[in-house]
Amino acid sequence: MQYKLTDQWQSTLIISVAFIAALTGVFFFMEQAAGVAFPAFDVMDFLIRVLPGGIITFGIDMMVDFLLLFTDGDDLDSTAKTAESLMAVFQFIGIGTVLGLGYGAIANVLRNRGTFLSSEWSTGLIIGAALGIPVAVISAQYNTSASASPLISTFWILVASLIWGLFHNYAQRRLTPPTPAAETPQNDSGVSDAAFKQTENNAYILDRRQFLIQVGAASAAVTVSGASLGALFGDSETVQGANVIDEAILNTGLEPAPGTRPEYTPLQDHYRIDINSGRFPNVDELEYRLPIDGLVDNPLSLSLANIREDYDVISENITMSCISNRIAGGLISTTQWTGAPLRDILADANLQEDGKFLLIESFDGFDEVVEIEMIMNDERILLAYEWDGVPLPGKHGFPLRVHIPDRYGMKQPKWIEKMTVIDEWQEGYWVRRGWDKDAIVKMTSVIDTVAVDNVYTDDEGVQRVPIGGIAYSGAKEISAVEVRINDGEWQPAQLRTPLSDRTWVIWRFDWPFEAGEHTFTVRAFDGEGVEQIAEVADRRPSGATGYHSETEDI
Repeated sequence: MQYKLTDQWQSTLIISVAFIAALTGVFFFMEQAAGVAFPAFDVMDFLIRVLPGGIITFGIDMMVDFLLLFTDGDDLDSTAKTAESLMAVFQFIGIGTVLGLGYGAIANVLRNRGTFLSSEWSTGLIIGAALGIPVAVISAQYNTSASASPLISTFWILVASLIWGLFHNYAQRRLTPPTPAAETPQNDSGVSDAAFKQTENNAYILDRRQFLIQVGAASAAVTVSGASLGALFGDSETVQGANVIDEAILNTGLEPAPGTRPEYTPLQDHYRIDINSGRFPNVDELEYRLPIDGLVDNPLSLSLANIREDYDVISENITMSCISNRIAGGLISTTQWTGAPLRDILADANLQEDGKFLLIESFDGFDEVVEIEMIMNDERILLAYEWDGVPLPGKHGFPLRVHIPDRYGMKQPKWIEKMTVIDEWQEGYWVRRGWDKDAIVKMTSVIDTVAVDNVYTDDEGVQRVPIGGIAYSGAKEISAVEVRINDGEWQPAQLRTPLSDRTWVIWRFDWPFEAGEHTFTVRAFDGEGVEQIAEVADRRPSGATGYHSETEDI
């Protein structure tokens, strides 16, 4: 039984993965149980903010493409968030593993030189500090979700990392093999020193294997326990709206084709896209104040109560979509927004003449710049504090978010921290990363269903298949929807009266049944009769365009 250098590397890899996985499980448990920061997410958020936009977009596209291989696209946003959270965890484990391997490389060099590792604690504290200090700094700067103070989180991360380093040092010393020695002549007992060394080496190998098994079992127990107990302690946000839309409204007018998405999105199903890897900002309503300053004569500091009680209340049904939504993708939803006209709030700040733009900054580091003239000329631009009749859920932007008609979600900040009136335009978060400066909604129409299981016979004895979906054009409304079967003529679909001039329109087309394989294509026209763009374009930088088609073998 001969010990090899590769065995030492394998041992180092095993203990590196085992210990960092256990530390990650402990970090997760403490986040859920004590409200301290979870550094795995904070490191991911740090990278998302500092890496070039092209790299981030490429990574997102690759992740979405991968998810679409194994899902039908439903709940893509929540699935992507889960995948992003897992990526953050594995990334953190990878960082700890690389650090452990680096430490192991140094240990191997020392061993080959005949130098034993220090038995003092200093070596373990050094490796713990190498992980803990940068991670604690990143967490202190980028974490917005922890309920504990940054000081407590920083202290906890440092202490836990130092303990991790001590364990790692102990394990590395424990796994350091005996120093090789040259064979010597037989001694008086007839047994050579080399034989004694070989016996010692064999005993070490057996002891090493037993130790690695113990480390692996203990690590698995700590990791699973941390994750399980963390999930048990975790109080995930319950998103439940008031369903403010009258059922009588939803049950009147054109009946949607069976399988068409709900006209009004249940709040728990509303899509969510943001720059946070796993959590969302934790904001205390009682302490919250919205400062509005910069080029104003009367700086404001408004509580949520001020905004709710001192300004007109406007409620409107609104469809919002993401600029990164694919053709027929799920990143589009409709709910009722309630808030105050932003122009009325800005008027109370007494804007100075050279104040031309409003810089809106969010607790999570997001920012966007909006033209003051547009705000002052459009009462529909809201500072929203409710969705579907209830306060904004935490994951959807509590305490405040902005609605700007006819713009994609990337132009509408949430978790608003402050507003500053400035004199020059500057690029917002996603614009700096290569996305469109204006982000005006592109018209889209989608086939939700070809209801082959709901064939019916009309009054003339013709069998018909209900086909239906949605069409949306931002604030430009929809005047017509047409459907084409295979390469035939475009035929008009029926339109349901929309919930407002800023929501999608439900359409329906009852197709005369004909057996065989058929391709159904849909297109829409806006309120001025302009046809949606037929040319296929990618989402980046201005939003996807092109017709949506579905092929069915009936």
